[in-house]
Amino acid sequence: MRDLKRCRIDPSSWETQAADRQGWRLAVGQAVSCAEVERRDGDSQRRFRRKQRATQQRQPSALTCDDCGLDCHSGNGLHSHSRRCRRDPT
Repeated sequence: MRDLKRCRIDPSSWETQAADRQGWRLAVGQAVSCAEVERRDGDSQRRFRRKQRATQQRQPSALTCDDCGLDCHSGNGLHSHSRRCRRDPT
């Protein structure tokens, strides 16, 4: 039912449309290709918005490494990094 609506096929009259086999196959083929194009467009728009959020500058946090100045944004990350940073001063 949801797929019929997504393809803009009226769910209340699909049985009468399907009685004409050739017409039904043509209608379904066109509707599916249109729905697929809309899905791809929506995917690319969501991907673009997600990438936009990822490129925005993060605010510096108070959790920075005292040795190298790395900004960790989480206490666990700072703890893990500090253990590594103390062992390997490079």
